[in-house]
Amino acid sequence: MAKKFIERIQGSNAISFSEGAFVMMGIAGMPLPMPTIILQQALMEEKMDRKKTSDILYLSGKIQGYNGCKMMAKKYGVKNKIELVDTVLGHFPMVGAGIMQLKKIDYEKKECLLVNYHNPFAKAYKNLLGLQKDSIDHYIRGLSAGLFQYVFDDEVTSIEQKCIAQGNQFCLFKIKPTSVWRKNEEFTNQIPSEEFHFDKLKDIQQLKHFLL
Repeated sequence: MAKKFIERIQGSNAISFSEGAFVMMGIAGMPLPMPTIILQQALMEEKMDRKKTSDILYLSGKIQGYNGCKMMAKKYGVKNKIELVDTVLGHFPMVGAGIMQLKKIDYEKKECLLVNYHNPFAKAYKNLLGLQKDSIDHYIRGLSAGLFQYVFDDEVTSIEQKCIAQGNQFCLFKIKPTSVWRKNEEFTNQIPSEEFHFDKLKDIQQLKHFLL
């Protein structure tokens, strides 16, 4: 699904360069080399702390994932949940987040399992800064959480249980309702200190408008 989506993007006018801007699907972007993104994350952890860095990157990814899913549903008419999930997961390679595979989903329990064998960020992070004690894909976790928060219509949290940067062969993301995760002491460090409420965007209307 991801390969077909990327081929469709490459064969259309979805990507353009205009007046110094890189534009994809009507949204201006700024592609950055992977080492630069890794350095930004490492500097944030050094100047602030790991928890604040994790929360900021995670929540910004969650906003993007949620609004991207909403755009596909409302602007492009993708209504079927299975098709919506496949379509949005197909976007992950476009932002350098690797190839995310859906291994399991339970709509009743509002849970799912995602595996990423080809995560260029985690691979580059390990190569540049060495093996990590903790998982490092905060932004990618957020993207997946935003997607399934929209699909499940409930507050969920994405937890990275295995990471390539830790020496694992793949990155493993498990998504459950936040209320369920809070009962599990093992991964509370990955739960944001304060959740983002998508129905209360009054103070970031400009950001919402930009993302949509």
